[in-house]
Amino acid sequence: MPKVVANSTPIIVLSNINKIEILKKLYEVVYVPYGVFEEVSFGDSKDTFKTNDFIKIEKIEDKEAT
Repeated sequence: MPKVVANSTPIIVLSNINKIEILKKLYEVVYVPYGVFEEVSFGDSKDTFKTNDFIKIEKIEDKEAT
């Protein structure tokens, strides 16, 4: 199965309509950059990351920028 990286839009929208499990049905694992996690990690959305272990938060490093 391909690796999938999600930005904030699908996380926010699917969380708001209580359908985050759609991502799990489509992909076994969804990677979220740490910056996106910080962006959407407020209020009830924190529970999205706590209760859905298929979402993996990863620190992403731009090696060309260093």
